[in-house]
Amino acid sequence: MDALTYDLLRIARRSGEGSYATQANRKAMLKQMAATLKEGGFKLPGASSIKPKHIEFLLERWREAEVSDRTILNRLAVLRWWVEAVDKKSIMARDNEAYGVSKAPVEGKARAQDLAPEQLQFITCPRIPASATKRFNADATNVLKAKQAQAETDLGTWFDGNARIALDEEVIGLGSYGFTLTILSSETLPDDPDQEEDEEAELAERWTPRFAYKR
Repeated sequence: MDALTYDLLRIARRSGEGSYATQANRKAMLKQMAATLKEGGFKLPGASSIKPKHIEFLLERWREAEVSDRTILNRLAVLRWWVEAVDKKSIMARDNEAYGVSKAPVEGKARAQDLAPEQLQFITCPRIPASATKRFNADATNVLKAKQAQAETDLGTWFDGNARIALDEEVIGLGSYGFTLTILSSETLPDDPDQEEDEEAELAERWTPRFAYKR
């Protein structure tokens, strides 16, 4: 793990803003941005080293990859969180349109399309437990029009676990792809101690001074 990735994850962990799912998504995007900057030859020693040129580079890469406006808007939101977290809010434009990204989907480019019934058979998969996801999938329109739904569920409904642990269930239709995305999260789920210990050990190893003798 490079210094930038480590610093970003450290700031994200200490922030604790948003639901568990929001925090997980934010960390994943931050790691992806750090990796993209590294691939581009940038060696940022920390999160506070970000500059306008780095933002422009990320946008250029996303455009080259033909990332949708909606996804870019989500990534820009995380970028804003990043620059605000390091007190450099002024390096980003206030309006996303300054980056050539529209606020609403462009007409004629909507993902939602009509699919044949045989393409939707999997939506009623019997392996999905009785939940908001199953109710959501019962109406193909929810999927095709990329609708969203939220509900409460519990750990025992989805996994072999303690049913008393409440979970937030977020369901998102993925339009013409014909799938749904279900995100389960909870503020009460414990963090993975092994992951944090590994990151701390790696950082300690990287910054342990080395001395060369007899030179």
